[in-house]
Amino acid sequence: MEKVFCSIVGGGVVGCAIAYELSQKYQGIFLFEKNRYLGEEQSGRNSGVIHAGIYYKPGSLKSRLCVEGNRLIYRFCAENGVAALRIGKIIVATNSDEEQIIKRLLIRAKRNGVPGVHLIDGAEVAAFQPGVKAVSALHLPTTGIVNAATLIKTLAKLARMNGVSILTQATVSGISVREERLEVRVLYGNGKEERFLSEWVVNAAGLYSDEVARLADSEETYKIIPFRGEYYYYNAVSADLEVKTNVYPAPVLVKVGTKERYDVGVHLTPTFGLESDGRERLSKRILVGPLGRVISHKNDYQTGRLPPEEFISRVQPFFPVLRVENLRLEYAGIQAKPAHTDDFTIKRSRIHPHMINLVGIDSPGLTSSLAVAKFVALLFKDSE
Repeated sequence: MEKVFCSIVGGGVVGCAIAYELSQKYQGIFLFEKNRYLGEEQSGRNSGVIHAGIYYKPGSLKSRLCVEGNRLIYRFCAENGVAALRIGKIIVATNSDEEQIIKRLLIRAKRNGVPGVHLIDGAEVAAFQPGVKAVSALHLPTTGIVNAATLIKTLAKLARMNGVSILTQATVSGISVREERLEVRVLYGNGKEERFLSEWVVNAAGLYSDEVARLADSEETYKIIPFRGEYYYYNAVSADLEVKTNVYPAPVLVKVGTKERYDVGVHLTPTFGLESDGRERLSKRILVGPLGRVISHKNDYQTGRLPPEEFISRVQPFFPVLRVENLRLEYAGIQAKPAHTDDFTIKRSRIHPHMINLVGIDSPGLTSSLAVAKFVALLFKDSE
């Protein structure tokens, strides 16, 4: 049985960020990803938005790590050649009730320390983003977009360069305490099993983080609710359909499990395109979504996909130029919504102080990933 320093379960953006962060100080790190490729689940099936940190409760891990992660991700991408653009975002109000919502969000943004957020009126909205209809909006200048796939690949590459072993098609099938360490059983795609005696285990398994936590502690009560977000896209073939910033409706509160959360709504997100010179720039391909709902299975991306009319009805109040015939079916993603909280959970397991569970790292997990990694690294340091 091989003795290792740390086993990381999950190769999404958070797992890869943790591997890279820890590899700058420690050796003997292994990352196990059950899928064939890194980032196949939440990390690779989202809007690719770099969030500012406006929706989350002041003082929560989500608010703190999102605001810090926003700063870190732009710096990391600039230093490592990952496509990321600070294109901003407007959260639009189309009536007086929605104006009250965005004014409350402005107060929350200030409490969360989100820089530069301010109100603009309808005329400023029209000048800022033609085609959008609103009586007012919040402008968030630090919001942007990132190429999530390239970010994950870059984090993994840097981690490998620092000595991390990244194994795909490697499912962690058991975790138990042995000799004051943690025995990690790994089942490979070819049917072979291997066991590792690990000083630390980091559970960054996303949608399956509750199940991985119970591998170590059968009495663990974490529960992930799979929440599918569906997307369409369109090509901005005319000037009135062009979108050069993120455009969001005023959010609404929805109940997931026992907790109320902001549903940010169906929004418009510009995407990257590869130019002839090999550089990534804004394209005319615009994401429309997600439209979300709770589903029964964590891997059900297709059953009962919603028709384009559902998306048009959500977008029409603030972007009336978009038509059903413009839309084309795009991917769906499934977020790991925790039943027990509306915040991230990052805490030690009851069965061993060197097992750290990250549960319910849903949105803004992509934005927060580098800050989450630093938070986890502090837990290692505190135990030295």
